[in-house]
Amino acid sequence: MAHWRKDCISIFLTDRCNLHCKYCYCNEIHKNTQIENHNINFYKIGITDFYLSHGYIYLRFFANGEPTLQIDIIKELVEYSKFLTNNVKFELQTNGVFNKKISKWISENIDIVWISCDGMPKIQDYYRPTLSGNSSSKIVESNIKYLTNNIKYLGVRITIGQKNIFGQKELIDYFDSLNVKYLYSDLIFLPINMREKDFFEEKIPPLIYAREYLKAHKYAQKKGIFYGSYFIINFDEKTSISCRACNPSPHLTIDGYVTACDMSYKKDVLSDLVYGKYDNEKKRIIYDYNKIEKIRSRIVDNMKECSNCEIKYFCAGGCLGESLNELGDLFKPKRHNCEAIKFLAKELKPPLKQLPIFHP
Repeated sequence: MAHWRKDCISIFLTDRCNLHCKYCYCNEIHKNTQIENHNINFYKIGITDFYLSHGYIYLRFFANGEPTLQIDIIKELVEYSKFLTNNVKFELQTNGVFNKKISKWISENIDIVWISCDGMPKIQDYYRPTLSGNSSSKIVESNIKYLTNNIKYLGVRITIGQKNIFGQKELIDYFDSLNVKYLYSDLIFLPINMREKDFFEEKIPPLIYAREYLKAHKYAQKKGIFYGSYFIINFDEKTSISCRACNPSPHLTIDGYVTACDMSYKKDVLSDLVYGKYDNEKKRIIYDYNKIEKIRSRIVDNMKECSNCEIKYFCAGGCLGESLNELGDLFKPKRHNCEAIKFLAKELKPPLKQLPIFHP
């Protein structure tokens, strides 16, 4: 199904992180000494608003840091959601660095888990070291092994850079050895407000990624593993809307705002995607409906550069967050991605049969 159908409410839980990833899109160093003042009432009101408008709760725990550092808040919001309705689903996107007690709780309470891991230990430890610069691979691998045997949907999200671009088949073999059946990869993209010349790694042409991805995608199919990419998230259903951000599906930030996208993680980051604010006195969220309508108007038919594209309804203009960050315009596609997506469309011939799981 087209990715906009993943209509969930996402909770940003922390700015803190226990890793120091080289390509972090936040372009910040997260320190464990930060003090955060969460307004749990804001989160609960946002969840209630979602439930009243949808009739169900699909609650996704996320962060621009590591969400399990706020495991107590996760537990409280899980219980609150269950209090509202039995029609509830929980998803967690995590870096996989947490203890066995947390791993056990996750296995008993979370329906879908996505762990960000970039591959074999030497690659993982290069791209995703701990905050102190040490290895993260051992604990991540241990948690993947445990959760694959104790949860229905455990997927791994791989960021592709120079270290793993030409080894994607080896990535499939590695995660197969850990019993992972769902994989997605994304090409490294430019962190927020960073210039390309300041980035730590040479940019990979999207077409090169697409060619290597396709080889690995076909290889994974033979092994009974689904290997997806953000480039193909709409290849199983025609759509004019690229992703859930265009709904817009709510993302509740630590500083009390509602945004449309993972990349807009506080009020002054990609502010065109901020469309709500918590009013502490009135104890409710004030929504900006003009902003909502502008975000909803980000359909491929309103993107001039896509007008003559033969696969526009299997792409729908790509990631609006990346467009806004890199091009300063919601309605411009990242043109250097177009050739890669067209290549994959020619080879895979959408519409595909329904993809088995949504991109995280």
